[in-house]
Amino acid sequence: MSSIIISGFPGLGKSVLYKENKVNYSDSDSSKFSKKNFPENYIKHIKKVMNEKHLVFISSHIAVREALVKEKIPFIYVIPTLDRLEEFCYNYKQRGSSEEFINNIRDNWERWLMISAYNKDYPVYACKYGYLKDNLEGIIKEYCRFYKIGKLEWGV
Repeated sequence: MSSIIISGFPGLGKSVLYKENKVNYSDSDSSKFSKKNFPENYIKHIKKVMNEKHLVFISSHIAVREALVKEKIPFIYVIPTLDRLEEFCYNYKQRGSSEEFINNIRDNWERWLMISAYNKDYPVYACKYGYLKDNLEGIIKEYCRFYKIGKLEWGV
């Protein structure tokens, strides 16, 4: 089975989408991994689950994305568009995120999203509206286009 690994920006609905389809999806929450050996321990976990499920949702930490590139593990990085800052900060507050987390997002929003515009190592998909579940078809198409995959064996 070929899996698509989706590195999703915080708040794009990785966990929500996973909960809707645990049979075919995997949600790998990086906060459950020791920071002592991070991201190596997390990459090891990703390698273990990456051929068990159709979609594997993972952290968007730069260290994780750099390690995936180094290991030559294909993935797509999914981000919101720049104009969605207030929407995301509101949602973070509603879900109980700390002020420290929200302020970190506010302080780094533009830099974190714009840095991906200059990336050439992996595909980036910007969600202008909605969340992962609303953009899944476009995300998968961009993944397949970037990696020159005609059709996935599980049907997309």
